[in-house]
Amino acid sequence: MRSAQPIKPLLSCLVVLLLGYSTGLQLGRIAPYAVRLGDEFGFSHPTIGWLTSLVTLFVALFAIPAARVITSFGLVLAIKLGAIAMAVGAVLFAFADTLPLMIAARVIEAAGHIITVIAAPSYLAVKAPDSLRRVFLALWSSFVPVGFALSNGLSGVMPQGAQLQDIWFAYAGAMGVVAFLVLIILADAQPKTARGSDPVGKAKIAWALVVSFGVYAFLSIGFFTFSPSYTATSGPQMVSAAVVPLFVPLGSFTAAFLFARTDGALPPRLISPGFLLIGCCAAFCFPETASDGSVLRAVFAFACGLTAAAIFTSVPVVTDSADAAARTIGAIAQAGGAMVLLGAPLSGFILETGGWGMLEFSFLGAALAAASIALVSLRRANI
Repeated sequence: MRSAQPIKPLLSCLVVLLLGYSTGLQLGRIAPYAVRLGDEFGFSHPTIGWLTSLVTLFVALFAIPAARVITSFGLVLAIKLGAIAMAVGAVLFAFADTLPLMIAARVIEAAGHIITVIAAPSYLAVKAPDSLRRVFLALWSSFVPVGFALSNGLSGVMPQGAQLQDIWFAYAGAMGVVAFLVLIILADAQPKTARGSDPVGKAKIAWALVVSFGVYAFLSIGFFTFSPSYTATSGPQMVSAAVVPLFVPLGSFTAAFLFARTDGALPPRLISPGFLLIGCCAAFCFPETASDGSVLRAVFAFACGLTAAAIFTSVPVVTDSADAAARTIGAIAQAGGAMVLLGAPLSGFILETGGWGMLEFSFLGAALAAASIALVSLRRANI
């Protein structure tokens, strides 16, 4: 019986982390079926991009002001409401057979998404066991690409020729199971606070991390939204399309392993090298010749997982108070949401306008810019 007490917080944090991955699964369920949506509904690449990223609508617009409301409302109750909204939206999407109905369902999911991406990491920051807090934050940071990886994996086991509605119901079922676990396992409790508070409105946001995460979100959503379209028309690849997204959680797990065994100075120092690695891979990951770019796409995915973990785990290192950390998390969520919302359709536009080569160099330019900003900003902060 004595072991039940430390097991309960750990189990709750695991369920919250699972909710994040399930949220990413719903965000990523469009990507494996982009070609079919184009063939069956006549959707263009930008339309598919908007349909993918619409879940992040409210995050893109309201995350910073919503952060204060959600956290004061109660983290556990907020997480449960977010899970319910995500499940309801997923079910409604399964019944939708026109673009307006699909958009309406995605808007409902967007309401659950903004609650989840603010309340869930805040819960992990205050409720995770001290020895595992950096690990949970590192693993949370890549919930979007992990969700895309899970989506690709689920699409791989679906029966050949399955109707899209049946496929959407499978995704909704997965979200429903996770929502049920959240409702029965997560218990309300007073969070412990480890650091002091700043007067309202006085806490400083770590903007270098916000900008870095926004660029990461653009790179990630653009890459994982249209990679399935590229591999569907390419020849045999050394690393299959279903395996490449799995390198994102591998990068996150590697970061979590490193961060658990080092001091807090390591995460900020990995941000710039992570973006440089992403940029080097981006320049050659979608070859228009018969060459195989799958290994570079796998390294790109690994670097995304590593970089996202470094950014998110840097929040308690760079900020100097609990309020500053909370506001920075809200700003990171809003920057990431805005870039996910705009990044997928922007990548679709670049792809339609300039082809795969133009998309590669757009990713390269964004990665190099982020690496430079992170290096200069964090060095000025003596980190």
